[in-house]
Amino acid sequence: MVRKGPLSGAAPFALILAGPTAVGKSAEAIALARTLGGEVISLDSVQVYRGCDIGSAKPTLAEREEVPHHLIDILEPDQRFDVGVCTKRARELVESVSSRGKLPIIVASSGMYLTALLHGLADAPGADEGFRQHSAGLATETLYAELQLKDPARAETLHPNDRVRIVRALEVLRSCGPLSELQAQHAHRHMLIRPLIFVLMRDRKDLYARIAGRVEAMLAAGLLAEATRLYERYADCWPLQSIGYRECVQHLKGNLPHGELFAAICQSTRRLAKRQITYLLNEPKKRGWLVQPAALTESNVVPLRVQYSGPMPVLSIDANQCLEMVELHRQSPPSTPELYYIESQRLSRN
Repeated sequence: MVRKGPLSGAAPFALILAGPTAVGKSAEAIALARTLGGEVISLDSVQVYRGCDIGSAKPTLAEREEVPHHLIDILEPDQRFDVGVCTKRARELVESVSSRGKLPIIVASSGMYLTALLHGLADAPGADEGFRQHSAGLATETLYAELQLKDPARAETLHPNDRVRIVRALEVLRSCGPLSELQAQHAHRHMLIRPLIFVLMRDRKDLYARIAGRVEAMLAAGLLAEATRLYERYADCWPLQSIGYRECVQHLKGNLPHGELFAAICQSTRRLAKRQITYLLNEPKKRGWLVQPAALTESNVVPLRVQYSGPMPVLSIDANQCLEMVELHRQSPPSTPELYYIESQRLSRN
């Protein structure tokens, strides 16, 4: 195997839980933290904001009192917190938690944030205020169409309504070429922590049912009222562009009937889950990480249909076996990043 991005000898160890939205990452992180004496570091672009509780599926206050959580409720909704700042803070927290003899458990809600955490960011140019003023007068649809034409690889990774990242990609394009090429050149960076990565997976039908259940629970818990408070105070702030809030704002503006909120949020969330799964299947190969399981012939491996393209090999282990794996890697951190696709549904059972 060709191994890209060798690890720094001084890099600290961390357990990372990744996977599509609604797969159960937060619950597993809390359960592991209880058993292993860990602290949870949230790598989520919305949970950092105060008042964005329901829409970001933020851990409850009771859960956060029982298990220490970091990078939650640290900013007001009108403050910006980009991927570079977030991942830098997360790496500092990994070192801090490790120095106290605790296990850093990172819940990575975004594949892009995970990559940036491990490799840092590409050396992209700073903000172009002239272009940002120019783009402010253009529709998001127009900007996305331009990005599809000039940098289709980057456009494919973004939601058509993700205006902030679309503008950023076009901004970089004007300055030094396609952002996708810049990121590809960056793929050989040294690793900044020594990770054991568990990518939690579920059968597609099960995941979609969980998404529907979570959206229903969010709406019942007052998602629309929460979005209304945020919109009335902060208008079109960054968190309100995320899934769930975005649809609620469309309703408040008269562009989406109340009766269609549930279906619209479910559809957006399913699309997000599909993009997340695609990223988590492709990115490790590009980075040269050691990916397991490699084949269905291995022990404790089952076929799991996570995409329409067919079943993939996924490690099926219970909670006790998971704990053994973590302790083994904790005592002897991997010299190459190791990533395991794990059946989330079985992991919760002893």
